Amino acid sequence: MAQVKIFPDGSVEVSLGTQEIGGGQATVAAVAASQALGDLPYERIKVLWGDSGYPPSATCAGSQATRAIVTRVQPAADGVLKKLLALVAKEWGVPRNQIKLESGGTFVGPGEGGKRVKWEEATAKIEGVLVSYADPSGAERLDRGLAVENEPRHGRAMEGLQGSSA
Repeated sequence: MAQVKIFPDGSVEVSLGTQEIGGGQATVAAVAASQALGDLPYERIKVLWGDSGYPPSATCAGSQATRAIVTRVQPAADGVLKKLLALVAKEWGVPRNQIKLESGGTFVGPGEGGKRVKWEEATAKIEGVLVSYADPSGAERLDRGLAVENEPRHGRAMEGLQGSSA
């Protein structure tokens, strides 16, 4: 699975439980998310990986790593983008399928001279955090809708082990 979040400041976070084994898996995840989100600049995308608190992912082994990551990240990014498109569509009073996302992150409304809004302006309307998960088949499985990020998960899996004598 993969989790993709869009924050009100326009940043994107991709979370995977897989490991970076030196083959550029974090870069692959960022590229997959960028492509699914209208070629969003990589600087806006943060990839979190290798923690048991993140969604479980396939083992990265040799030539299977890229396929395993892309088939999880792209559907999750597609799912979260649909939620952002729905927010823009609601504000503009048009169906979501009539809004297009241009390369670089500009949303364009229907018709000639349709409304336009940049990525940062659209994401500023988010209350909380938009979240989407996708399972290995590529289907969005655990749709959390709007969620609020309470605390970072990184490092939480180790808390119970500190000071343990077991």
